[in-house]
Amino acid sequence: EDNQDVTFAGDVSAVTLTTTGNLYDVIFQEDVTVTNDVTFAAIRNLDIGGGTDDIATFTGGLDTAANVTGTVTIAGTINTTDTQMDLGAVTLGADTTLDTGNAAAGVLNVGAVTSGTNALTLDSGSTAGATIGLTSFADATGGLTIVDAGGLATIGAVGSGTSGDVTITNSQAGVTFSSTVDAGTLLITDTTGTVTVQGDLTAATLTTANQDYNVQFDEDVTVTADASFLNTGTVALGSANDDILLFDGGINTTGAGSNPSGTTLAGTLRTSGDQVDLGAVTLGADSVIDTTNNAGSASGAGLNIVSVDADDASGQDRTLTLNSGTGGTIAVSGAVGGTEALAGLDITNSNGATFSGAVTVNDGSGVLAISDTEDNQDVTFAGDVSAVTLT
Repeated sequence: EDNQDVTFAGDVSAVTLTTTGNLYDVIFQEDVTVTNDVTFAAIRNLDIGGGTDDIATFTGGLDTAANVTGTVTIAGTINTTDTQMDLGAVTLGADTTLDTGNAAAGVLNVGAVTSGTNALTLDSGSTAGATIGLTSFADATGGLTIVDAGGLATIGAVGSGTSGDVTITNSQAGVTFSSTVDAGTLLITDTTGTVTVQGDLTAATLTTANQDYNVQFDEDVTVTADASFLNTGTVALGSANDDILLFDGGINTTGAGSNPSGTTLAGTLRTSGDQVDLGAVTLGADSVIDTTNNAGSASGAGLNIVSVDADDASGQDRTLTLNSGTGGTIAVSGAVGGTEALAGLDITNSNGATFSGAVTVNDGSGVLAISDTEDNQDVTFAGDVSAVTLT
């Protein structure tokens, strides 16, 4: 009857499970094993699992997204065996793991998750084609973990209600966060390809590992702790000149045991009086590197760069402004514009600056500007200098 429950208080094992479209609830409180593919009809509410120790295996596949009209609550481990799992919006009744095995057909799709502070783990295996999709995970208190994904993992907004830890253990085709990410710790252990955050990123800690993957931040970034990029692929910081990337404890892409092969900067990179150490930098837009956090920490800190080039986009003149404050020095150990000339270089302030390699600022307007530096300090160009205008 409508508005009544069908409750299974013990384990359930069946070859086939069928439901009909009526307004009743189906509740599985313990383990479930069903051999054939299960698509739930237009029932009202559905509960799968009652606790973290419950295991539900739908060998042939599972679909709760198409028809269920009410709330789908899940808890424990829900498996399919190399087959697709489609879950619409779900509520977590306990810490939950969703696992589709290890085959191309093991695609995993999940709608908006109401976590209730519980943890969510996603795993579609390592076989190419097994993508993961997650619409959103607003309350990330319990944490979100991507164990593996054979295809691209596409994740919507994470932590928009409450932040929590986000962990990428592995993926075979990259991970794209299509919206904002608010994390306690964003930990990227390994992946093949690129981990991209397309919305704003806020994290207390950003942790990378000595693996050959790329990291790309397309919008604003705020990271509280010192960020040391250890991945050996590339790093992209921002995608336009209005992006602001604040690494409140400092940032390095060079000088560690492992580091990125290159860094692209597009926007304003800031610290709050903390050191910046960058390897080879390519400018993807007019950019600023500022260790004073827009004058909030006037003394600034050291600003060290291996080399700087503009990107090779036709007709795109790139400028770079450097500000290490009243107490920080600027040191560029290699060439500036050695491969692609800059259109502008502005030393806004420093406690002394040294450019050890050639400086080429003759693209477009080609302005080399020394706006300020502290009294009794030097701005030294040890190599050849080429510019249209020197001010």
